[in-house]
Amino acid sequence: MNTEADARRLLGLWAEVAPNLLPDRAGTYEPLKQPFSITDTASLIARWEYQVLFKRVAKPKLQSSVFMQYGPHRQHSTWKISIDDGGHPNLLELLSLAERAATEFSADFGFVHRPTQNDLDIGLASSSIAYLSRAKSRVSLFVTTHLLKKYIPDIYWVTLFGKPYVDLFSRERLLSAPAYRVRELDNGSVLVQLTEHPVTSRELPKDYEARKKLVKEHLNPNAFFSVEKGLDFKYSAPDFRWDTMH
Repeated sequence: MNTEADARRLLGLWAEVAPNLLPDRAGTYEPLKQPFSITDTASLIARWEYQVLFKRVAKPKLQSSVFMQYGPHRQHSTWKISIDDGGHPNLLELLSLAERAATEFSADFGFVHRPTQNDLDIGLASSSIAYLSRAKSRVSLFVTTHLLKKYIPDIYWVTLFGKPYVDLFSRERLLSAPAYRVRELDNGSVLVQLTEHPVTSRELPKDYEARKKLVKEHLNPNAFFSVEKGLDFKYSAPDFRWDTMH
């Protein structure tokens, strides 16, 4: 996602699929003071290198980041959107954006998730979750290449499995996962949605936790981080490959 063409594709996709989630500020460093308008992106695209940050101060409030990767020791480029909203008024837009982006950019891995209290133990142990404040009132969920080369930190409410994971698990096994919804995307990736609705911390997520366990066991429990197995266990992971032309 490091070219001008990629920048135009990403911003165009965002505006087309999730217009109610567009940012109103953008830049390459904090604090973000530069107004963002989808009708005037030339100055932002001109600075599209290494990282770009977005923010929406109007409701629904959100923060977003795009990190691009270069060099011989390749890592994944990432696009993250975090919405500060207790409800789910724009959930369908967010899901559609995740699906289209996964297809458009041939994503290896992606997810839509809101961490619950039950997710914290495994997230903290796998280093995919970190607290953003001393009060531990806010958490960050971020999955890096460093983690994916060792294990999948968890199965999420919606998880998008790209080609490396289709090869690892097999298409047949992914498409037969015991989840609420499973479907193949246009580029061959597979979307697995555990339950109809996201689980909130106010609910008792027994069905959700049971579904997580069933799907992990169906796909391959040795591919997912386990608190019991720990960090030193040899998990099953793909051999990621990048196009050397970029």
